[in-house]
Amino acid sequence: MGDAHRDGVAAEQALMQQLDVGMIGDVDPESKLVMVQTAVRKLPVGDPKSPEAMALWYAIVAQYGHAFAGFKIGGTGNKPKSNTTSNNTGNEYEIGAGNLDQTGNKKNGSGFTFTNAGGNFN
Repeated sequence: MGDAHRDGVAAEQALMQQLDVGMIGDVDPESKLVMVQTAVRKLPVGDPKSPEAMALWYAIVAQYGHAFAGFKIGGTGNKPKSNTTSNNTGNEYEIGAGNLDQTGNKKNGSGFTFTNAGGNFN
């Protein structure tokens, strides 16, 4: 991914964060999917994304975003639970450091766990 593309994604994320107190969103640069949640609520400190919204986001990206890759989980503090991926040409999971395994995840038909260190898993 080129610097201009990365800068554009960063600018889009920064814009979404400045729009309103109750608006949060995610950007998947590879598929160009964008999700903006416009619920009117004050965001609790340290919890910018609800588990329900993140589960929806992961499901949308898994189904429509990466035709040849599994789950890509960036950021920190995400808690993937009961996700399934298989037969991708890329990694089944790409998980950033600082995310928490909530069990029930599967890759290629078998149970799968990961540590706080994250990593790429086939």
